[in-house]
Amino acid sequence: MRKWKAAWEEIYRGFFYKNEEVKSALKEEREKIDQSKLVQIRWAVLEKSMEKQVEIYQNEIKRLLEENERLKKENIKLTRKLERLTIK
Repeated sequence: MRKWKAAWEEIYRGFFYKNEEVKSALKEEREKIDQSKLVQIRWAVLEKSMEKQVEIYQNEIKRLLEENERLKKENIKLTRKLERLTIK
């Protein structure tokens, strides 16, 4: 039974690889599959890149908000000092 199956698979495989029309159709399908995998990989890389960029922007926003808060406090202090100096 196994010999029969192996022989049948060999004949079947031989038909596909010897038949140029079938061979070219199989080749086209393989190329489509390869291209779709490549596109998926590109999208995955792009998505990771975008996630990293968002993380960088979020860190920058956080840093700028903290700096803004610090400058507001410094501005309040300097405004009070100026008020004291102008009152005297």
